[in-house]
Amino acid sequence: LDRALDAASVLGSRVPEFGIAVNLSAAMLGDRDVADEVTSLLKKHGISPARLTLGITETSALSGAEEAHAVLAALVARG
Repeated sequence: LDRALDAASVLGSRVPEFGIAVNLSAAMLGDRDVADEVTSLLKKHGISPARLTLGITETSALSGAEEAHAVLAALVARG
């Protein structure tokens, strides 16, 4: 995620409307700190949350449904 946001920052400086999509793994969805990590990395790279699309697979979401819901709710609350 850090490398992807770094690349997006460079490209975004040339094309302001550039957005990026990154898939979250099942392990990331099970980590309640991932929302803090994503927020921190967005700030580090100067990227608006609106430019980031996070993808998840059904398997990832269902493997730890409660944890995934908590992480997704935290991410939505942050923009």
